[in-house]
Amino acid sequence: MHSLSEWAGGLWIRPINKDDIIRHIFLIIKTDYHVINPVVWTLAIEMKMSLVLPVFILWLKKWRSGQSQILLLLTSFLLSILTAKFEFLPLFVIGLILSKHWRFFEAIKDINYFKLCALFLLSILFIGNRCVLNFNNTPQFQSLLSAFGAVLLIFLAIWWAPINKLLKNPGVDFLGKISFSFYLYHFPLLLVTVSILYPIYKSLIIPVIISLLITFLVSFISYLLIESKSMVLYRNLAGWISNRIS
Repeated sequence: MHSLSEWAGGLWIRPINKDDIIRHIFLIIKTDYHVINPVVWTLAIEMKMSLVLPVFILWLKKWRSGQSQILLLLTSFLLSILTAKFEFLPLFVIGLILSKHWRFFEAIKDINYFKLCALFLLSILFIGNRCVLNFNNTPQFQSLLSAFGAVLLIFLAIWWAPINKLLKNPGVDFLGKISFSFYLYHFPLLLVTVSILYPIYKSLIIPVIISLLITFLVSFISYLLIESKSMVLYRNLAGWISNRIS
C-alpha cells in the first residue's frame, strides 16, 4: 500500500506548466469538475431545496399546530424515500421547524451539569456517527443522525454558557462567516498547492499549511465580495416583494 506521501507525489496532478494549460484549456467543457472539486455536488442540492422549501415555509406559516409540523416532517421523509432528488429534504425541514421553536428552548433554564454533559456527548456521537457507528448502505440515516446532533448542539449553545460564550468569540464568529466559502474552495486549492509544492519539499506538511493560509484568504475575500453582498441583495429583494404583496 502506498503511503500518503507517495500517493500525493505520484498520483496527484503533476506540477502545472505552460504546455499543460495550452493543451487542456480547449477540453475544459468536457472536464469532470467533481474530480477537481468534489464538494460542488452540494450546490445542486441547495438549488433544488431553494425551489421546494418556499412551499414548506408557507405550510408552516398557514398551519402552525404541532400536528401540522409533524405531518410536514413526515411528508419530507416520504418524499426523500420516493425520489433521490429530495434525499436531503428532511434535513432542511428539521431546520425550518427548529427556527420556529428555538425561543421556546431558550426559556428552559433548569438543566443540571450532568444532563448538559450527556447531551454534549450525544450530540458529538450523532454528528460523528459515520466514524463510530456502522450503518451499511444507509447514508440517508447517517445524515439524519448528523442533523439531530446539530440540533442538540444548538440547544446546548442556548443552555450552556461555555458553549454560548465560545460561539460568540470573534474568532469563532469569523470562521463561521467564511466556513461555506472555505468548504467550497479548500479542495481545489489543496490539490493545486500540493501538486506544485510536493515535488519541491517532498513533504505534505508545508504544502498543507500554505494551502490552509491561501484558503483562509480566498474564503475571506469571497465572503466580502460575494456572500455578504448576496445576502444584502436577498434582504432587499425580499423586502421589496413583501411590500408589493402588502
